[in-house]
Amino acid sequence: MAKSMTTYKIRYEKCAQRALDRSARAARALTQEFGVGLRDAGDLLGLSYQRVQQLTANNARKQK
Repeated sequence: MAKSMTTYKIRYEKCAQRALDRSARAARALTQEFGVGLRDAGDLLGLSYQRVQQLTANNARKQK
């Protein structure tokens, strides 16, 4: 039982990281490549504008 729980946790963490990466990539594309505002990008992605700002700021830090 413990082994299967560990396996599920690892799978969950991988999926969560993939979702975060994809959200950040989409937020960056909308705001930087297409010039969409933070609020509009948030509406399109189903996120708050603050979260879009965090995702684009975090992504900018990772690229430096």
